[in-house]
Amino acid sequence: MDHPAKRRRLNQKKKIPSEANFVKLVLDPNVKREVFTTLAQLFDLDTTMKDGGLRRVLSMPRRTLNSESIETLQQNTWWVTEKSAHPWFWWLLMPTRKSYFIDQQMDVYITTESEDFCELFAGKEPTLLEGNLVPQMVNGRRHGFEFLVNDVLVWKRTIMITSPLGHRLKMIGTHLVLPFRQNERRYRFPFKIRGKFTVPLANVGKIIGGQRFSQSAGLWMFRDEKQRENRTEGLVFRHDNHFWSLEDSHNKCLVWHYPPTFIASLFSPFVENDKLQVHLRCNIDGRYSEIPAMTSGISSESYKMVSRSQCHQLRAQMFYDADSSRFEILKILPATSETDTLEHTLKVMQSQMGTIPIGKVKRACLDVINTQGKQNKRKRQHRE
Repeated sequence: MDHPAKRRRLNQKKKIPSEANFVKLVLDPNVKREVFTTLAQLFDLDTTMKDGGLRRVLSMPRRTLNSESIETLQQNTWWVTEKSAHPWFWWLLMPTRKSYFIDQQMDVYITTESEDFCELFAGKEPTLLEGNLVPQMVNGRRHGFEFLVNDVLVWKRTIMITSPLGHRLKMIGTHLVLPFRQNERRYRFPFKIRGKFTVPLANVGKIIGGQRFSQSAGLWMFRDEKQRENRTEGLVFRHDNHFWSLEDSHNKCLVWHYPPTFIASLFSPFVENDKLQVHLRCNIDGRYSEIPAMTSGISSESYKMVSRSQCHQLRAQMFYDADSSRFEILKILPATSETDTLEHTLKVMQSQMGTIPIGKVKRACLDVINTQGKQNKRKRQHRE
């Protein structure tokens, strides 16, 4: 049986879901060259690609939201959305009635049966979008796929670099979603289109409030106001002047991730002296044994989860909450789950260094909202 952590790593490498049979990897170098040349022309970059400009843009440069970058949220206008845990693509629609997905590593995929998409969104000139390919969930079951549009970069060869993000977000509804719905029964589409749920920073609560940890899936999920759900892994903050091809784009797109998890063993009594005893697999004289490796305070939520069990031993999916300086239990796992090693768990915790907990993100957003509210109040009083 594969180790759970190993399975998670393998799944992350799989870019295209096997059910998405309308997406095919392009191996022909001539087709890839044509796609990259078109993209370079649209972004007004060197078409020889020798300067690395196109590779930089396609990599979607962005920064991690940390104690330093979070201060920039006080500046101007920011938009917030959830960070979908699904393949993230550039979507190029060509006047030749061909459609391509391009990922951040510059792999190119052709999307079959997309002629009607090209006719509707491109016509005689190329259009470039970016977003996530996600399964469409209805009552907990998959029913095809949707492309979650994050942004409109080029609309029928017109580059939208001078248009604020707020304007481009409106275009998603008027230029993409509405025409798609009007022609959904008339045309043949391999997947559906919808706009990513994105709000001004002042409404960040709608994004955070829509995120939850699914006990059944063992993953973070996001549900929008229309009850549409997809896997998520954090938050994305984008400045109103953000555009991927600008030199300072990495400073205007900030990403926050949920902390990574590990699997530990817990033995009865699970809590001693108000401390949770965390057991991990440790190498002792060449053999791995489960020993108490760490102790932690325990929240009321975690205590409820362990107190329900009648078992002597539990496996638990956990993470370190830097806000409260303790380990939190996300899910009680089957007894067949394999406990992580101490070495792996230390690497997991080391990967959190430099990041900030969700509590600090919420407080920073609240500070910005309060500051903006006071500024708006002063402006109204001044006008009166």
